[in-house]
Amino acid sequence: MTALIQIIVDSLSLGGLYALTALGIGIVFSVMRLANFAHAELITCAAHALFALSGHSLVILAAAAVLLAMALAVLTERLAFCPLRRADPATMLIASFTVSMLIQKALVFTLGSRVKPVDPLPMLSQRSPSSARR
Repeated sequence: MTALIQIIVDSLSLGGLYALTALGIGIVFSVMRLANFAHAELITCAAHALFALSGHSLVILAAAAVLLAMALAVLTERLAFCPLRRADPATMLIASFTVSMLIQKALVFTLGSRVKPVDPLPMLSQRSPSSARR
């Protein structure tokens, strides 16, 4: 029974992540008329902030991830997209790919490409006292 609950929780959390990503891409496209291919990299940077601060409280983790993603989004908009606002849509698309690749390569060069697990809520992986007796 607990395995079924774990599968449901995992499915809902992964589905929520996909839904938030799609919602973010949709909002950016509707406002800027730009398919921002760097959107996933902003989420990746927020995940690395979670990794760097793992062990802190959930409030600090959430605030750091959101603030970092917001700061990077504003920075990329000001540096890459704002100067090209009146440019051809193909130019904006290439700029979006360029920002995406730049962030990807910066992450690989600075942090490496190995998978890093994040455990923001370590109390979820602890065994309950009743299951420890079995």
